[in-house]
Amino acid sequence: MSPPPSPLPTQGGHVGGHVVPCVATLELRADGAVATRFQGRDLLSDFEFTAHAWPRACAIAFEARAFQGPRDPEPVLMRYKGRNCV
Repeated sequence: MSPPPSPLPTQGGHVGGHVVPCVATLELRADGAVATRFQGRDLLSDFEFTAHAWPRACAIAFEARAFQGPRDPEPVLMRYKGRNCV
């Protein structure tokens, strides 16, 4: 059994056309879930990871409750996307 994955720190959220800094820790789980924690609760959603042999690239996309604005009683769902080309 392999050790659990390291949490993935992220920063930022896009609100009303503005980037808003917001530090969050996301856990990408082997079962395809993205987990964040808020007041002792796991907040889960799914992620999609794709890898291509040519061109060597990968992409990830998910929604996670990892952004909490000043008027939000708890974190809200935000869409995250990333791509890496080697």
